[in-house]
Amino acid sequence: MNKILLKSLNVVVCLLLIGASIFTLLTSKSFPSNSENNNATNAQNSTSVYTYLTPATYTFGILFVLYFWLVIFIIYQWFVDESGGDSEKYDLVADGVSYYFIIAGILFIAWFILWKFKLYIIAAIVHVLSFAAIVYICYLIDFYYYTKGFLENLFIRKLFSIWAACSLYAILLSFWIAIPALDTILLSVIVLVILIIIGLFVVDYYPNRDFVFSLVIVWILIGVAICSSNAFPVFTITVLGIGLITGGILKAIVNLYIEQHRSMDILG
Repeated sequence: MNKILLKSLNVVVCLLLIGASIFTLLTSKSFPSNSENNNATNAQNSTSVYTYLTPATYTFGILFVLYFWLVIFIIYQWFVDESGGDSEKYDLVADGVSYYFIIAGILFIAWFILWKFKLYIIAAIVHVLSFAAIVYICYLIDFYYYTKGFLENLFIRKLFSIWAACSLYAILLSFWIAIPALDTILLSVIVLVILIIIGLFVVDYYPNRDFVFSLVIVWILIGVAICSSNAFPVFTITVLGIGLITGGILKAIVNLYIEQHRSMDILG
């Protein structure tokens, strides 16, 4: 696909995605929400959707961080060009991210539309496909089309870290809302444990330690913990997860500092 056309389509999809998201957030009465006085009993009698995985309302503010990064991405992409040696000459956006951004964006838009019409199960399935496209972009960047420089890593790779973490949690929440039978304390604890393990793995064992992905997971867990005081097992596992992932992030930062310090000593 022509690079100019591809990047132009990225802009269109990004603006449609942000527009659809904001419209849904402002107009949907069934979007997940919670408050200090909400619990599993009174939430069922309100227009809000509550599950054991529902976080504090302000937790969804992470979406606006995502939208901000998306806007930066569609601007910065025009300054990305082929660079490197003959064997590593590629445009990270056109060759690495490629049309998968468009696929992920369109599926994300479809999720918001389906959610608006309360087609929760279909929306959850569509979100899985969107998440798969985002993860594949991360895989391509990490193992085939490496970022060249700090700005590419910040404005391109970190965008997909935030998006992947948000999407992973949104999938869980979507299925919990779509299939009420899943919304039990036991199953909620199990999926939260899985989410915590993923957060730890990405920052501690993944070849390219992704601090941003794990930080977003910690933010989400904080939101869930605040609203799960009436469900002690859920509250306990979220607090434990916050501590473990935060510890993993700090450990990875210290290890990275030590590695860089040793490299400087060797070069010196």
